[in-house]
Amino acid sequence: MTERRDPDSPSSWRIAELPWDHPDSRRLRHAQRAEITEIRGLDREWEPGPAVTATDIALTLVAHDAAGEAIACASLRDHGHGFAELKRMDVCPDPRGSGVAAALLGAIEREAAARGWTTIRIQSDERLQSALRFYTREGYGPVAAFEPYRESPGICFLGKRLVP
Repeated sequence: MTERRDPDSPSSWRIAELPWDHPDSRRLRHAQRAEITEIRGLDREWEPGPAVTATDIALTLVAHDAAGEAIACASLRDHGHGFAELKRMDVCPDPRGSGVAAALLGAIEREAAARGWTTIRIQSDERLQSALRFYTREGYGPVAAFEPYRESPGICFLGKRLVP
């Protein structure tokens, strides 16, 4: 998959495909959901649309640091017609700003294109301004609302056409 190795650098990482329900991806997703729940000011987890399950996910990539600790994850849900939805893209707080998010997103885009998807779309909470700035910087732009989130309050919709 993708690998960046520099034994003297704390920003070394390895990106590999793992199952959605692998303990590393599960731990990262739970931490992401807790962070979003806190940002939204809720007393319980909130999910726009139906909850994501292992059967919904076609691809999960996880980045590990030089010590082997899982530090970032991203998944794709196949919506058919060449369209995949990015789900649960998250980087742990310490490595944020290291470039691992861009490397992970680039890896998932390349893998999506190789598997025949032509477009990636994202639904994200409008309060996650740093995430929205990141996606915009990486070439994602506004797209029409898509199911099953069309009626969800506080959601922004972004997309990017993939180059084969």
